[in-house]
Parts: sequence; C-alpha cells; structure tokens
Amino acid sequence: MSMQVDSAADVIAFLRRASRIAPGALAVASPDGTLNYAQLSARVDALAGFLRNALGTARREPVAVVAEHDPTVPELYLGVMAAGHAVVPLSARLPDEALARVVSNSGSRMGILSPSVAARLKSVAATADTARWIAYGKDPGRCVPPDRAMNLPAGTAMICFTSGTTGEPKGVIL
Repeated sequence: MSMQVDSAADVIAFLRRASRIAPGALAVASPDGTLNYAQLSARVDALAGFLRNALGTARREPVAVVAEHDPTVPELYLGVMAAGHAVVPLSARLPDEALARVVSNSGSRMGILSPSVAARLKSVAATADTARWIAYGKDPGRCVPPDRAMNLPAGTAMICFTSGTTGEPKGVIL
C-alpha cells in the first residue's frame, strides 16, 4: 500500500491545530523574547502572504533561506512552506562564493535573509542567480521588497544541500 505524504502541508496543519487548541502556549523562545502559537501563526501567515504576492501563483518553488541560529528561523521556514514553496535552508557560515553557487544550483527565484545576516550577505545577493531577495525583519508585514523557476514534486518541504566535502554540494529533496 502506497501513501502520499505532504510534508509541508502536515507541518502547517500542525501549526494551525496548535494555534487553535492552545493559542497562548509557548511556540518559540529565545533571548530576544518569546512567541506563542497564535503569534507564530500570524507571523507565518504574513510572510506567506508576502511570498505569494512576490512569487506569484506558482507553487512548489525553492526559496533559499539564509540564516544563522536566529529566533526568526522557525517562522521563515514555516512561512515558506505555508506559501506552498520548498525551503532551501542554507548556513550563513558558508563562504560567500560557495553560498552564491548553492543558491544558484538550488533554482531559487527568491532568497530570504534573516536580520542577523542581511548586511553581511549583500555581495551574495548581488552575485547569485536568484532574481530577488528580501531581508526579513522583526515585523513580517514590513519585509523589504526584493530587488529560474523550478517545479518541484508535490509534498516537497525542503531542499537540503550536502556538505560538498567531495565535490560541489548537491540538493536533496525532502
């Protein structure tokens, strides 16, 4: 028996259910503050709406997310998934040239930079083939508008890249 699993939809369904059942329960905690499930869900919806407007109606496109260990990471990943796209999680610790190559190889038409890396990665945004970038801030309704499409399989939640220790990093669809 074969069963189709939609990883992204399942994750978003869990968030929606948690925000209905326990809206005040702790969802994200960091030294910068906390978010309960209702707040996280609202922020995810705001980012998802922005991404749908910025990327159009196409779904299942890869969206590069470049972040350090930052309290906005959960809402960035969830916002991309809620918009119907696949997260391409990338470490801001990669050298600029390697990061630009991986972003280009991922097929991402859009990249999102977390607040902690936006200033440092302007050069990557300028050199990567990704057409548009946004710097995500603490107010998801005020994303900075962004300065090759790929249709992914249904249910794609993420495209993780291998470390590249034996060659060019390669994307793995999850």
